[in-house]
Amino acid sequence: NPSKDKIILSSPTITGNTLLSIFNVRGKKVIEMQLTETEIQLDISALPRGVYFVQLQDENRVEVARLIKQ
Repeated sequence: NPSKDKIILSSPTITGNTLLSIFNVRGKKVIEMQLTETEIQLDISALPRGVYFVQLQDENRVEVARLIKQ
């Protein structure tokens, strides 16, 4: 982090019920997808430069991290 085109998300706790959401600083959801693997490479090249928030959510937890797109 920061990133230009792609990010790699990796967590051993990702299950088939994990939802990935990316929000811009205004709170608008710009990406949403269901994760089924413990590591994913996500293309963010279409997103404008700026700060985003990556949220991983499943039935037991919610994790949020900041992402800077160059």
